[in-house]
This record gives sequence, structure tokens and C-alpha cells, in this order.
Amino acid sequence: MYLLFIKASMRAESETLSVVVVPSSKAIGKRSRHELTEIELWRGRILEIRIPTSRTRSRNDNQANEQPKDVWVIVAWYYSPLTYKTMGVPTDQRGYRKGDFGKRELIFTPTHTDPVHIDTLNGTEAILDYDEKDYDQDDIPEEAFYKRSVYDTVHQIWEDGPPTRECICKQTFKVYDDQEMHYCPRAGCHKWYHEACLEKHDFMIRERALRKFEDEWEATFDEEWLGDIKEEVDALPRGNSIEIPKRLESYARRPIMKGGKHGVNGNAAATFRARWIIHQARKEVPIPDKYKDFCKYKRRSKSNGGAQAKERVRRSTMVHFEPYKQGPFLYCFICPSCKKAI
Repeated sequence: MYLLFIKASMRAESETLSVVVVPSSKAIGKRSRHELTEIELWRGRILEIRIPTSRTRSRNDNQANEQPKDVWVIVAWYYSPLTYKTMGVPTDQRGYRKGDFGKRELIFTPTHTDPVHIDTLNGTEAILDYDEKDYDQDDIPEEAFYKRSVYDTVHQIWEDGPPTRECICKQTFKVYDDQEMHYCPRAGCHKWYHEACLEKHDFMIRERALRKFEDEWEATFDEEWLGDIKEEVDALPRGNSIEIPKRLESYARRPIMKGGKHGVNGNAAATFRARWIIHQARKEVPIPDKYKDFCKYKRRSKSNGGAQAKERVRRSTMVHFEPYKQGPFLYCFICPSCKKAI
């Protein structure tokens, strides 16, 4: 008989416990000829913890308070790129290559579960969620494992994902494995492009004045995609001025980028908020008093010993941008689809 001790799937997503398991096919110990890498270790999410109990034991038994020795966990597995081909994706559906996933990216399979004895657990691991469509995605530290795809091994369908192929080269974005990318936020586009690919295929235009690029960047967004941002801006306390501060202009009048020195999120969140505030100011809607904090930071709840506190989290990086210059001309990339500045 098993006693259900805890059910992790009923807890908040951020509180679920992921564990590391040493693969049984590998030898470990002093005599091992093969030292396991972090990537080779198996990872799973604990759904249940079960403790076997004797039918004859009394609840008042002196042993009731002893640490249980025979504890099992029900684990739902994460697949790494190394084990992707064993996940059971049908050949006609696959269409996704091992190379579509980052080196430290995992695929969660909630329907592939196994009982695992706690003695086989090697430790705990923070598996971070990555949503590439979320402008306010929390940053993912280097060397962290992350997941953005969920696969149902029973019905053989993707519940989430797989990663979207972007750019001219039809490659996916890999967290901390990738180069810098530029984004086209216009209606009908919403695509990311590698800077190296844009340069290689000469998707560039030139101007003598930087302001011509800045004017176009500032006015470029798809209002239908700014639903949450528009609601947030409407709720901000307003000042009395419609004069656009230089700092706010600096947030809006630059290309949207991610990858490389721009990090996982890049500057999309801050840039879109700044562009919308300026768009309203040009229609004589006063600038919010705390526009700087609103553009650059978000607040989220943080649990600390049961108490809820608020912490400020940077929305995105704001790396200084310098356009390529040759002679009297400044160069800017253009979207391969709409042929406009990005």
C-alpha cells in the first residue's frame, strides 16, 4: 500500500521540484572509465512522493516519527537533445532536428512517467521556463537548463512548441548559444533575423542622418500586439507634460535586438513601452511620471519564508547601439519581408 505524501503537480509552477537522476546505463564511481557530463544526467519533475506504510502499524507506533527508508517518487521526464530521437515523435511529424534545440534545452514530457526510488536521485535542478513570445520573459542565467517545449508521448502531439525557426537561414534561437538578432515588429512580419545573415545577404540601407532611421524605429510597432502594454500604460499616474524626455526617446529610437550582448530578452519590452508612450504623447496624452521605471522594470511577487515581498526585475537590456558607418553614410538593416528598417 502507498500513502500519498505530496502532489507537486498541484503546486504553483515555480514551486515544482525537478530532480537529477544518474542514468543506469553509465558506470559511476572510482573505477568508471566515463565521467558523466551535466548534459548526460537525466532530469525529471516530481509529480508525487509515495511512502509505503504497513497495514498493521499503529499511528501511535514509536517508529512513526522515524525517517521513512523506502520512499518512491513518480517522475515525469525531461528529454535533452541527446535523447530527442528516443522521444517517440513520428517520422512524418518530426520535421524538427536535434539542432533546433539548445545544448542546455530540455523538452518536458508530462505523459512519460516512471516510479523512481529516492536513493537513485542525484540532486535537485532548477529548470527554467522560456517563452520566446513573451517580451517580459525573465532572464535565464548562463549554464541554466531551460524548457520551452512540451510533448505528449501518448497522443504524439506537441502541447507547446517546438521552437520556431526564424530568419533566412531557418534556424531556431538558442539561449546563450546564439548570435545577435534583429526583430521586425510590423503587422504581417513579427520575425527575428540574425545580424550576420542580414549582412551576408545585403539587407541594408544607408542614410546620411541617423534621425531618419530613428524616426522609423520609433513609429514601428503592431498595435494589435500591444494589448497588455496599452492597459498598463492607461493605468499609470499621468504627469502634466506632453514634452518627450530625451531618456524616453533613447529607449524608443533604436532597433529591437536580442542574443549576444543583448541577452535572452533583448530590449523588446522596454522599447515597445517607450514607443507606445511616445505615440500617445504625440496625440497630446501626458507622459506618465514614472515612465523610466515602467519601461525598464517590472514587479513580481517573491516568496520569502512564507511572506510575500515585491522585487524589481529588469525587463530587458538596453545596450548602447551604434549603427555601422562608412564614409558619410550610416547603415541600417532592413526586414527581408517588408523591406523596411529594423
